[in-house]
Amino acid sequence: MELGRLVEAAGGVCPEKFLRRNIKGLVYDSREAGPGLLFFCLVGAKHDGHEFAADAYLRGCRDFVCERQLELPPDASQTIAANSRQALAAMAAEFYGHPAKRLTLIGVTGTKGKTSVASYIHQILNYSAGLRGNPHIAALVGTNGIDIRGVVTPTPNTTPESLILHRSFAEMAERGVKYAVLEVSSQAYKTFRVHGIEFDFGVFTNLSHGDHIGPAEHATFEEYRDCKAQLFANSKFAVINADDEYAGYMARALPAGAEYVTCGIRSAADYAIYGIEKWKSPTALGVSFTLRYGKESVALSVPCPGEFSATNAALAYAVARELGVPAAEIAQALRAATVRGRFELVEVLPYATFIIDYAHNELSLERALSAIREYGPARLVCLFGSVGGRSQLRRPLLAKVAEKYADFCIVTADNPDDEPVENIMRDIVRGFSPGYHSYTCIPDRGQAIEFAVETARVGDVVLLAGKGHENYQLIGGERVPFSERAFLQLAGRRAYV
Repeated sequence: MELGRLVEAAGGVCPEKFLRRNIKGLVYDSREAGPGLLFFCLVGAKHDGHEFAADAYLRGCRDFVCERQLELPPDASQTIAANSRQALAAMAAEFYGHPAKRLTLIGVTGTKGKTSVASYIHQILNYSAGLRGNPHIAALVGTNGIDIRGVVTPTPNTTPESLILHRSFAEMAERGVKYAVLEVSSQAYKTFRVHGIEFDFGVFTNLSHGDHIGPAEHATFEEYRDCKAQLFANSKFAVINADDEYAGYMARALPAGAEYVTCGIRSAADYAIYGIEKWKSPTALGVSFTLRYGKESVALSVPCPGEFSATNAALAYAVARELGVPAAEIAQALRAATVRGRFELVEVLPYATFIIDYAHNELSLERALSAIREYGPARLVCLFGSVGGRSQLRRPLLAKVAEKYADFCIVTADNPDDEPVENIMRDIVRGFSPGYHSYTCIPDRGQAIEFAVETARVGDVVLLAGKGHENYQLIGGERVPFSERAFLQLAGRRAYV
C-alpha cells in the first residue's frame, strides 16, 4: 500500500516526495524492523519508541511515524502525528482493509468478570453454530490470548495493540469467522488500541474503586470510569448489569438512538435473575437459577460458584439471545462452560475440590473465598502469594482476607520477579492476627501445590489464588514456564494411588 494512503487515513503530515513509497507492513518493535516496513514510535509508560528509531533504520526501515522530528538520514520519511498510537490504529485499519466491518464485534468491559462473560459468549456461539456444522463461528480476544478457530496465540495485554487487533480481524474474516468477542480494558481506550472501532454489542459487568489507579494506569477513578464508558459511546447496542451503581452512567454514554437491555438480581431488569441455588458435587461447585425475559423463562446452570457467576452467565445469555440463539442451546452451552483461570475447577482427587482463580488483590480474593464459604466445605484451604517489586501495601490485606474466610492458608510465591520470595511472604504474614497460626509458608509454589494436594481431606475445597490463566512465573525478569494445572494433576496422581 502506498504511504500516502496510510498518511491520509491517519491525518498525519509527511513530505510529498515520500508519499508514493510502497509499504509492505507495519511494525512498532525495532527488533522486528526491516526494509519496506513502516515503523511507529509509540510512547509507553516505560519506553519511548522514538529512542529506537535509529535501530529500526539500521535494520532497514526507511519510513517512520513519530510525534516529533527525529535525527535520521534524509532518505527516511517522517510522518508527524499528534499521537503515534492513534495513528497506528487508523493506519492498521486502512492497511488491512477495515476487517472489523466484516465481523460482528462484541466488546465486554468492567472491573471484574470480563474474561468469564467473554468466554461464555464465545462458547455459546460456537456451541450453537457447531450444532449446524460450524463450531468456529466466533473468535475470542482477551486475557487468555487470541483464539481463532481453536488456535490460541498468547498476547501481553488483555486488549492487544491495534496492529495486532486489525491483523487478527483480517485473519478471522478470511477464515470464515463471523463473530469476534473482545475483552475491552480501560487501557485499551486510553492507549488508542481500539480507536475507531465500532462495536455491535457493548457489555458492562461492573465497576469498582481501587483497581487500576496509579502512575502506570489511570490518574483518577473518574478517568478509569470514563475510559470504560467509551466502549458504550462506540456501541450500537448494549447489555448492562443493572445491579451495578454505574449502570446508568454506561447507558447514558450510548450514542443517540442506540438501545440496551439490562440484567439484574436486585434491580428491575429486562433479563431478571430469580431463585439462585448453590449446587455441588464431590469435585465441583456451581449455581442454578431462573432467567426471565418478557414472557420467556429458562432454567440455567453454570459450573462456577457465587452470585456473580449467575450475573455473568445472564449477561452472556442476553447477548446470545439478542443475536437469535435459541434459549435451549444457550442453556446447554452454559452447563458445560468453563473459563481458564477464572474459578477453574481441576479434577485432582475424587474427594476434594481444587479451584484455580486469578484473584490477586484483597477484593477479588474476598469475593472468591466468600463464594466458596457459602458451600460449607469441610475445610477451605487458600494457597496464595503476592507479586514482587510492587503492591507492597496489598500483601497484609491479602492475609487479613484469607484469615477471615479460610480454615488454613498456604503462603507461597506468585510472581516474585527480582524480589526475594521470603521478603514477600514476610510482608504477607504480618497481616495475620497475633496468635493466628493456621498457616504455613512454602517459598516454592510447586512444592506448595504438592503440599496442598497431599494434605487435602474429604470435603475440602482448595483455592489456588493469584495465577489464574498465567502459564509462567515471573522470576528475575524472566517468564519461567509454570502450569498450576500440571502441578495439581501430577500431585494428584502421586497422592491417589
